[in-house]
Amino acid sequence: GMMTFAEASRRALAQEMRASRMTARRAMLRLLDKGLVHRQENGRLAVVSGGKRPKQVAFLRPAFAGAAGGWLNAAVRVAPGCGLRVRPVEFVHWDDPTLSEAVSSFDGVLLSPPAEPVPEPVVALLASATTPVVVFDRDLSGHGVRSVDTC
Repeated sequence: GMMTFAEASRRALAQEMRASRMTARRAMLRLLDKGLVHRQENGRLAVVSGGKRPKQVAFLRPAFAGAAGGWLNAAVRVAPGCGLRVRPVEFVHWDDPTLSEAVSSFDGVLLSPPAEPVPEPVVALLASATTPVVVFDRDLSGHGVRSVDTC
């Protein structure tokens, strides 16, 4: 079959960098997420020039929960006015490395936790984060974690 421009670009990038096409694809997605490139109307990627990129905020939520829709929708709605871009990030369990990766790689983290209590190691991770963290529907303010508790 015929190859799309994006596939051809990934293949060329992968060959040039001596990496797999999957690694090249992840790298391109990361550049899009960071706002360093954008997709044009014709589907091609272009480097963002000039202006400041919006800060990237992870919205951490359980992968198997239908909850958090309201908080996520609100965050996505108000983010652009604050110079932010919210990206939903799902985690499977409290030991999921996605949690620590989000805390260390995003400009901010919004956490909508599952029903079960937040384990001490996760509370410690959130409390020691150098990036701003806000937890919804749980009061962790006693641990120094910003909390929005509607219960």
